[in-house]
Amino acid sequence: MESLTLSASFGGGGGGAPSAGATPAGSAGQIQFHDGQVPAGLGASANLTWDDTAKELGVGGDINLDDGGTYATTLQLVTPTADRTISFPDATGTVALVAGSSGQVAYNSAGAQAGDSGLLYDATSGSLTVGGKTVSADAPVINLSQTWDNAAVTFTGLKLDVTNTASASGSNLLDLQVGGTSQFQITSTGLLKLIPKTVGALTAAATVGAGAKAFVTDSTSTLSSHHGQIVVGGGTNFVPVFSDGTNWIVG
Repeated sequence: MESLTLSASFGGGGGGAPSAGATPAGSAGQIQFHDGQVPAGLGASANLTWDDTAKELGVGGDINLDDGGTYATTLQLVTPTADRTISFPDATGTVALVAGSSGQVAYNSAGAQAGDSGLLYDATSGSLTVGGKTVSADAPVINLSQTWDNAAVTFTGLKLDVTNTASASGSNLLDLQVGGTSQFQITSTGLLKLIPKTVGALTAAATVGAGAKAFVTDSTSTLSSHHGQIVVGGGTNFVPVFSDGTNWIVG
């Protein structure tokens, strides 16, 4: 494959410069260049053309960019399987290169394009996977914010619209887990599901604060007989409980 070299340093080739009246070489539209012969003449190639009507430069090979330094940059064309167009925006900036592995979402990393194994897109399923890092300071995996400013509009902060053509009965619209164990779920039918636990497994009421809700499986009393009373574990009754900020209360 032939290549075109663009260099910041200029100099004549062997045989001096072609004369002003040198006969053009090649066919119409082919760019003329020093043919390197003695005496010097003009050369041309079907792989280097200019279409003045379409204002298009045709290069049938690689383009070598060389500013006279130690290294050069080669623009290499992979043989296309159809006509392709690469459009540059009307803006000043840096052209980013593909970064990361297949499926990794690219992002700006200090002016360079980068990818990360914790941010993946699956084009087959249309799913986005965000895998947070191990952190030692507060850094939410997803941190969202929005300003609502129209009293005539009913806004929605988060929305998931599932087309449930077919699914198992245990499917969930939301499943929040800790260490792979579900803690809170919203079922596909819109039911709120707090994962039951024993009284002894409840976080201290003073820690979670007033207003927290839970379901326990081992209350010594029933809901009807001890509504509003402090729950005691070790029994067999399944009851809802809430925190008043000091104790867990049946109710």
